[in-house]
Amino acid sequence: MIALVLRLIFILPFVMLKHIQPRYRVHPRYSWHQATFIVVVRWYLEYQARSRPVTPQPLGPQPGFPNDITIHPSAEKMYLSPLDDGEIRPTSVRATWYPRPPPPPPPPDSTTSTTSNNRSKVILHFHGGAYVVGSSHPTDCDFMAKKLIQHHVAPHALFLDYRLSCTPQGRFPAALQDAVSAYVHLLGLGYSSDDVIVSGDSAGGHLAIGFLRYLSCYPILNLPEPRIVLLWSPWIDVSTGYDDPTRITRMQNFKTDYIPVSFITWGAHALVPENSHMVDVKSPYISFLGNRFATKSRVWVHAGALELLYPEIVEFVDQMAEVEGNEISLCVSPYANHDILETGHLNGFGAEVDRILKVVRAIAQDEMS
Repeated sequence: MIALVLRLIFILPFVMLKHIQPRYRVHPRYSWHQATFIVVVRWYLEYQARSRPVTPQPLGPQPGFPNDITIHPSAEKMYLSPLDDGEIRPTSVRATWYPRPPPPPPPPDSTTSTTSNNRSKVILHFHGGAYVVGSSHPTDCDFMAKKLIQHHVAPHALFLDYRLSCTPQGRFPAALQDAVSAYVHLLGLGYSSDDVIVSGDSAGGHLAIGFLRYLSCYPILNLPEPRIVLLWSPWIDVSTGYDDPTRITRMQNFKTDYIPVSFITWGAHALVPENSHMVDVKSPYISFLGNRFATKSRVWVHAGALELLYPEIVEFVDQMAEVEGNEISLCVSPYANHDILETGHLNGFGAEVDRILKVVRAIAQDEMS
């Protein structure tokens, strides 16, 4: 913490002055605000990677959070390999409704029309944070939740507070178990798979891909795939830099993004501990490049052309598009960095988020009307 404070006091003023001249910014199209934001957030994430905080994940009603619910594990038969882990077992987790818990969906034979007002749609969102930080609460998710709802992607969103890998029982496949539990919970409320939009940003996008692969590979579960999957700057290949962190520094957009090497390696080694004999970082549920699969869901992917993960996101989309029957598309913000759905209100990309969400709304209306 001392090092971070000293940087902010003594170095940040010089950075701010330097960035007045566009030629000194990491990219000439970045504004003064955006270029300075990258530096400050990189410092903060480096501090987190050094201190490695453990985020509390309490269950039950919390003061000031009336929209929290507890999601309990589903039947044991829903958690097949690789979710059937001898050490990590499904457990109860928290989730948060935005803007509030929805009323029950009308029964299938109801004469009430829901297609015109979106009442039957629901988003299941997985937050980012390299599997080691973040929560479902407004301190982390308020901007993206409000934006998704304001743009009428769906009237309600359930944000899952999946187990973080920095906790003792949080390594893979904990978060994937929790994703299955949350999806089964929504179906149990009366939503059909055609009503559900699964969404995830950064590590949450990684979780959404693993979840989709699981449903695709195990039709025996009788869990139909969601109609739409939205992937925002998804973390594609955890194995990148796992053994050799210098591979990350050599990536083409390393300097134009705010994610430091130490934060990525912390998340990767927490998700897949080196001393664990039960998890392989090359698993098709952990590193997706070269592990394409078929899916019935409409998959929409967003990336910033200046973000660190951009090359592997493009490669993933290309590989998935080669599978017959897959419907996957990539939307690129040419001058954006990582995960603007989460950070757009902080780094000057709010207008770009609004532009992109108009595209998402059109897709949702087309697919679910």
